[in-house]
Amino acid sequence: MFNPDVPAFVPHRWLANGHAQTVFATLYPGIDKKPGATRHVICLPDGDQLALHESRPAGGPLPSRYALLLHGLGGCHGSGYMIRTAVRLVENGVGCWRLDQRGCGAGASMARWHHHAGRTADLQAAVQQIMRLHPRCRLTAVGYSLGANLLLSWLAEYGQSPLSPVDSAIAIAPPIDLMRCSRNLQTGLNRGYDLYFANLLRQRLIERRKLVPGLADVDINPLPRSLYEFDDRFTAPLGGFADAREYYSRCSAAPKLRSIRTPTLIVADRSDPVVPFDIFERWPRSKHVQLLTTRGGGHLGYLNDVPHERRWMDIRVTDWIGRLV
Repeated sequence: MFNPDVPAFVPHRWLANGHAQTVFATLYPGIDKKPGATRHVICLPDGDQLALHESRPAGGPLPSRYALLLHGLGGCHGSGYMIRTAVRLVENGVGCWRLDQRGCGAGASMARWHHHAGRTADLQAAVQQIMRLHPRCRLTAVGYSLGANLLLSWLAEYGQSPLSPVDSAIAIAPPIDLMRCSRNLQTGLNRGYDLYFANLLRQRLIERRKLVPGLADVDINPLPRSLYEFDDRFTAPLGGFADAREYYSRCSAAPKLRSIRTPTLIVADRSDPVVPFDIFERWPRSKHVQLLTTRGGGHLGYLNDVPHERRWMDIRVTDWIGRLV
């Protein structure tokens, strides 16, 4: 369904490796403008709430095609890749939803519990909310990094329903084997990303402790300084897992890829310093799951050397979805 014959990604001449691409994209998100958005609130069975942001072309009828964007670890609806893609989609006549996952972004003060990689029921609640608001729309779900892993798991668990509006999906840089990715972050230069993610989670926790009365919490002092330690001592116990190993095992999408029946495209880069490419060669996929391989894009970087297509990832996503309208 997704045309793999797309213009090849050519790394910018000054950002010729995965580390440079990853760091530059993080430091310079490239947000020139923001889409207008309406915020919707999703009420969850345990009393927590999620924030869902809707953007659509001005005037005229409701779009028949929407995209649902899912951010990565430490991100939110305001992350650079989320905003850039939403703007391009709306300009091309496609509606867009951006979900703040539990405790993230605009939902930071709306939840006592915390986001983790296995909260597929939260994503299902968002899809059901969209169905209630716009019963006739068709959805392409797009996940980035940890949000892409969540999306793939959701597709295996919920995507087969004939009532689901999600008829296509794109997963960009999904860490489908969480243990393998965690170990990868503990080696060489990748330790810098490990520290970066751990600091993001630590800062978010500190802020939410001030914002949310009765926050679900664990008395850990000092706060962990590695991602594995944070997941082992905080994410896992509060998520109902014995430890990080069980959390990673149960929430990795890799063993579920064979169960996906929705046309799905995985975009994976061979130079990604966060998600090692070999995980995509180890795990079998169903015939409905395509793999598009790139080189030199890093982790959610994809700064192209073609002047009018600098943000290769954004352009490819909007082009693929635009063809479905």
